[in-house]
Amino acid sequence: MFDSRRYLRNILCNWGAFVTSIAIGFFLSPFLVRSLGDASYGYWSLVVTAVAYFGYFDLGIQSGVGHYVARHMADKDGGKLNDKINSALTVLLLVGLAVVVSCLGAAALFSRFFHVPADAVAPVRAAFLLMGLVTGMKFPFSVFQGLLVGAQRFDIVSAVSAGVKIANALCVVLAFRMGKGLVGLAVVAATTHLLEGIVLVFFARRAVPSLVFRPLHFRFPAFHELFLYGVFNFLLNVSAQFGAGFWAFILARKIDAAAVTYYSVGSEMLPYMAGIASAVTTPLLQAIIPMDVHADEASIRAMFLTGTRYLTALVFLVGLNLLLVGRDFLGQWMGEKFVADGPYGSSATVLALLTLANMAALSSAVAQQILFGRRKNKLFAGFIALESLCIAGLALALVPRYGMVGMAIATLVPMALWEGALVPLLAMRQAGAGLYEYLRHAILPNFLVTGLLYLSGRPLMRFAPHGGWAPIFACFTLVSVAYLIAAWFFLIAREHRVGLIAVGRRLAFGTAGAGTGG
Repeated sequence: MFDSRRYLRNILCNWGAFVTSIAIGFFLSPFLVRSLGDASYGYWSLVVTAVAYFGYFDLGIQSGVGHYVARHMADKDGGKLNDKINSALTVLLLVGLAVVVSCLGAAALFSRFFHVPADAVAPVRAAFLLMGLVTGMKFPFSVFQGLLVGAQRFDIVSAVSAGVKIANALCVVLAFRMGKGLVGLAVVAATTHLLEGIVLVFFARRAVPSLVFRPLHFRFPAFHELFLYGVFNFLLNVSAQFGAGFWAFILARKIDAAAVTYYSVGSEMLPYMAGIASAVTTPLLQAIIPMDVHADEASIRAMFLTGTRYLTALVFLVGLNLLLVGRDFLGQWMGEKFVADGPYGSSATVLALLTLANMAALSSAVAQQILFGRRKNKLFAGFIALESLCIAGLALALVPRYGMVGMAIATLVPMALWEGALVPLLAMRQAGAGLYEYLRHAILPNFLVTGLLYLSGRPLMRFAPHGGWAPIFACFTLVSVAYLIAAWFFLIAREHRVGLIAVGRRLAFGTAGAGTGG
């Protein structure tokens, strides 16, 4: 049975951590760009992107842990749960050690491949090694995070994540005040991630006290099940990271490291857009798995159609704001040079194109969770692999001629086609929904509302005052209010409006008053 109260609590906790992340990024991102400079920040982006590839060599085991914790807690099989957790811990300890050793050799190749200047080789190499250590530590700790996610303790995961992000931001500022630069940034990352892992271990042991953690308790049948589920997640993550990080490598090779900074500034807001969707859909997966265990087809279908409708509305709200106000926001936040038509092009154009790409892709986020919850991740992994190859091929063709804009277009077209169109078609079969029903109920109302608001808002933005934060936030507020009013009447179903009004009454007047008024 779907526990709506727990699901709401998990969403609110995820959003709390997400808002913390946004607030920190709002202040920290421009601080890093200005403190490091265009070239050094470009190298930092390259280091983080390159090392991130090592982070996906967990063979998908972390996602398997989260999946099977939820599944075995639903079917109350504690023995299998113990075997899977300990087998995963054994394997990921060895994988983490192998990744750290691999990064030792990769650090030297990195500086040569990207033609790092002689005076920057030492700090860049040290940063690479430290971030490799961070990645290696994450592997065994990810088991405990997966355990908490599978147990639907997003409150703990979110609280730990938010606390670590705050500590990391404060230490980063302190490190730069002490003149530590790129190496100091990496040292802070290593220290705070170690702290995060220790705290996760502590809370995981308390959340599921029946588990007995034995790192060398390896059971091949348990690992085999984790592997069969997770290997396609592994391929999916590698493909997705390849598609998401390829821009940094090709821009650095075809143009220079400063171009990476300009593109990075243009894409800086997109992880937050994805984070809003993730805050909603990550708890959703843990709710879908018990539905699949108990063959509750009606609930899965309702989850697919209604969830897609409302998640798409949320994503399109953010996308509309970025399309209308994003240029002014970037100029005020990062500096006017990034939105001017300089030697690398405008970061604002990159933001607009990538916003469209993410609006298309994130509208299928509920469909993706349906596929994962029903163990159809093999199909999804294949689609994302094809998408990544298309992004790479288009980028190689377009970047030499069109620069950053070519890279953004190379990202937009495959994401809109594969994630925006084809992934929902796969999920429809698993959810028992038809194409016409999906379009009419979930997608077309959002497109109509967002399109009309964009067409009416675009000319009005020309008359909006420019310069300073007050006009920007005023525009954000006006766009959001207009969208929410339209959503209330045209996107939210009548029965859900009644439910929201009832919740509002309870919050405003208390349970007794709400009951009397109803």
